[in-house]
Amino acid sequence: MLAMLAEAAASGRGCCDLPDFGVPAEENDGSLCVCELQEVFSMGQSKISYHIRKLREAGLIVEEKRGKWSFYTLDRETVRDLLADLESHLRVSPDHPTDRENAPV
Repeated sequence: MLAMLAEAAASGRGCCDLPDFGVPAEENDGSLCVCELQEVFSMGQSKISYHIRKLREAGLIVEEKRGKWSFYTLDRETVRDLLADLESHLRVSPDHPTDRENAPV
């Protein structure tokens, strides 16, 4: 699930772009509850809850409580920062021995 959300964030879409996930935007304010995530990802409640907990711990999603219900949205700024950091670490460095071997000539 994390890979899917990271890919969505990298492409500029995510849980906030609900039409991409099959939920009409007029029916939702950009957040999804567990039952909606179950439908979107075709996973059971326990798996969705597990992934939500991990994503919350990583700071990648935000939880909003509305009465007894919890709704989740992707924290786009955090995900973009994470992906930017990852990209900077993956760039070829001529000073690194492994990168020197693979650097274009």
